[in-house]
Amino acid sequence: MKNRIYTLALSALLLAGCTQEESTTIGEEVKMNFTANISNGMQSRAGEESGNEIIVDKMICAVFKQENGELTGEAIIREEIDIDTNGKVFFTPTLLRGYKYGIVFWAYKDGSEIYSTDDLSNITFNPAENQDPTDGNLVVYTKTIKDITTDTSGENTTISLTRPLAQVNVATTQSDWDFVTDNHQEDFSSYTLILTNCCNTYNALTGEYSGNSTFKYEGQLSESNKIDQKIILGTGYTFPESTPNCSINVYVKDVESPIYTKEVPNIPTAANHRTNIIPQTTTDEEGNEVGGLMTGSVSFTVTLTEGYTTETNRTPDDLKNTIEE
Repeated sequence: MKNRIYTLALSALLLAGCTQEESTTIGEEVKMNFTANISNGMQSRAGEESGNEIIVDKMICAVFKQENGELTGEAIIREEIDIDTNGKVFFTPTLLRGYKYGIVFWAYKDGSEIYSTDDLSNITFNPAENQDPTDGNLVVYTKTIKDITTDTSGENTTISLTRPLAQVNVATTQSDWDFVTDNHQEDFSSYTLILTNCCNTYNALTGEYSGNSTFKYEGQLSESNKIDQKIILGTGYTFPESTPNCSINVYVKDVESPIYTKEVPNIPTAANHRTNIIPQTTTDEEGNEVGGLMTGSVSFTVTLTEGYTTETNRTPDDLKNTIEE
């Protein structure tokens, strides 16, 4: 009888010991290490009178609990960290062992009012009414990662951020540009590009875009601004996942009315991709490219290409100095 009692008592002690050990393990604090990296390193604006200026210099790093595969509730940790000159942020949150987490990274230019990020499940895109597409305040990078476990501490995880915006370009041929310039004896001056039926809200916890807004962009025209060997007539940005309508107006110097207007409906968009609207052309007997949006062509192609240029994730300001591809 005594042996049985001793056996039961020993079993109870072992069970209590295991329970205490498991409880300690589940609640144990674990320091995690993340390196959040802007794709292709930092981007800077060269050639400005003020010298080189870093576009993005702050990063929000926010930790959320993950339940049933989804990030839930408010951020349990939220830090805004300076980005170093290599385009990196080192984020070292202390988490609890035994749980799953997700992290939202959002890199931006300090002082920008184009995005509201108080609620990362409801980030809104609010460009100015006549937004300059080369404005550095437009530049943002983001990444959301899930299924973070705390099984081991001290290991470093590298995260690469990409752009949540879609870029839209309207371009035409050199011969088209030359024809209009020669016939009007005027230099091109500016453009307006209007995007309607655009998403304006981003849920960084789920990756979903929503909303319906109109964005208007204004910029200066330059023959040197090219994409896919075509001269850019206008550039704009939107949150993706919608099929906005694009309207372009092109102006020459000292003329109030546009010299050219074109509407292209239902264009495709995707995050970190450019949508290029380029005329379909033919070749004449002398081998010259003939046709263009401004000289009567009604045919065009719309292509969707990853990255804003052949070097992905370049800044909008780089459009001023785009090298012909």
